[in-house]
Amino acid sequence: MHRILPSLFWILSLSIAISSWRLFLAPISLVMEHMAHYERLVPAAFWAHIIGAPLALALAPFQLWQGLRRKRPTLHRWLGRIYGVSVLVSGIGSLIFLPHFLGIGAA
Repeated sequence: MHRILPSLFWILSLSIAISSWRLFLAPISLVMEHMAHYERLVPAAFWAHIIGAPLALALAPFQLWQGLRRKRPTLHRWLGRIYGVSVLVSGIGSLIFLPHFLGIGAA
């Protein structure tokens, strides 16, 4: 069981991050219809959230990977800085468009 949970964390984090980046391949109205109104209302906050949140999800497994921390501490620290900034930027972005929340959908 202790091997299943870390694997599940890696799979879910990376798959959600990758699926969130699908909007770079097609218009937002096609791939994330429930988020399209945020792009019109608060574009900077929208893009801060759309870029930052998946980046944080993609980096999280690497930050918790003990092998990376042990073998490449400098890389681990830089990824941690990027992770922290992406969480901060995406969090602020989501708080800005929170007043416009319609109560539907999920990322």
